[in-house]
Amino acid sequence: AALADGKARRTLDKLKLFREFYVMVVCYIYFTRIVVYLVRATLSCELGWVAKLSSELASLAFYVLVGLKFRPHADNPYLRVDDEDRDGVELQNQLQTDV
Repeated sequence: AALADGKARRTLDKLKLFREFYVMVVCYIYFTRIVVYLVRATLSCELGWVAKLSSELASLAFYVLVGLKFRPHADNPYLRVDDEDRDGVELQNQLQTDV
């Protein structure tokens, strides 16, 4: 029954999106904590700004990628409303107008 109405596909799409988000978060954390520390430790004091710049650029890239991944669009799996939910909302609206 799940295959007939597409619930399995929607669930798979959601899991794929979550996996991509999880990988982005892990990469961001490792880069900003480990790679930036290694850059800061290997460079001289005059070039300390390079570590800060790389950290800020990584933050900017992370926020832009997350914004692009979760921007509103027609096929966003998190914004879909099931037919069962639509029927319930239509019934509620009909009951409220009758009262």
